[in-house]
Amino acid sequence: MHSFAYMLPVLLSLCSFSTAANVERVATTLGQASLLVSNGAVRECGTVILNSDLSMTLPSASWAGGSNCGHEVTVKFEGRSVQLKVAGECPVCIASQIEMTDAAFDALGVSERGMPTVTWSLD
Repeated sequence: MHSFAYMLPVLLSLCSFSTAANVERVATTLGQASLLVSNGAVRECGTVILNSDLSMTLPSASWAGGSNCGHEVTVKFEGRSVQLKVAGECPVCIASQIEMTDAAFDALGVSERGMPTVTWSLD
């Protein structure tokens, strides 16, 4: 019984860490999307990206040293949503900004390639 009492705080902290990590993963970010022009270029995740791919890059903080390579991101704009694959890092993006390919803009129905305000979340 004494050893269980000793282990209880450790077990609770492990549960809290797991829960906090899951909450962080599903957080939604409001930010702007810029155009990722990368036709045929190899990005940080090691894959060739075409403008016709449903791909995007993350700001450095969300890039997390590459740990989000290949993850899916849900991006929403004016009632539409699309799943994009993380292809690399956008070191010049601010914390809430992402870059998306032409195909992603088309899938969201964004006709002008300015900097629309979108919401996005790592799946």
